[in-house]
Amino acid sequence: MNENFWDYSAPEKKIELNNIHSIFSIPIFESTIMVSNIDEIMNDLTIKYKSLGEDEELLASNGSVLSPMEANDQKNVSVRNRISYYSEDTLHENFIYKELTSAIEKVSQDIFNVYEYDSITPHVVTMWGNVLGQQGYIHSHSHSNSMFSGVWYPEDPPETEEGSLSNYIKFIDPTRIKFFFMPQIKKKNPLNSGEVFIKPRKGMCLIFPSWLEHDTVPNESPSAQRYSISFNIFPKGVLGYPNSLNRLTL
Repeated sequence: MNENFWDYSAPEKKIELNNIHSIFSIPIFESTIMVSNIDEIMNDLTIKYKSLGEDEELLASNGSVLSPMEANDQKNVSVRNRISYYSEDTLHENFIYKELTSAIEKVSQDIFNVYEYDSITPHVVTMWGNVLGQQGYIHSHSHSNSMFSGVWYPEDPPETEEGSLSNYIKFIDPTRIKFFFMPQIKKKNPLNSGEVFIKPRKGMCLIFPSWLEHDTVPNESPSAQRYSISFNIFPKGVLGYPNSLNRLTL
């Protein structure tokens, strides 16, 4: 008999507070991928980013956006580059990204092995580049039409002030109902937090279920851009079981 759940039952009673079981956890798989042509990848993304031209906002001292005419009447005006670039989603078909694609699929196969999946293999189906200028960010979202999604960082994010979460990736707890009650807390821990922040580093690859909502903290650097490569994974093979009326061949 094929069961689609894990039997968590145990003979003893679980009434003591030290028996806290973390169930239904959400995995975020971290690995390091270093490819031989990182410089070529960075150059390709930079060329595409710069081809957009300048896109600037004029800011008043209070941070509000000014029109050019309004800026002429202001003494303290700053300029903010607001460009954010997202490439086409077919980078995995470009020879520049072949080594990276192969490495991602190898890590994804290791993940499939952790799940003990059978009769399917992972394949990168979409891949795109992200370049975030000053105050650029990626809005909260999940990835439809994919099984696992991920992000790879070709370089460390821009340096900002100590303690800043600038350029971190943020994951959002999907079980928001637990925040129906929100008592005051002494300090954050996994049980009372609804957001998890991870600082990127060069070569870091994060892979997670595609339905997991995430976003990025805006880039606070006035001069340096934040680079990343995002991708979606979908399986090839057979899903379901013979004679179970749920079989799907991909």
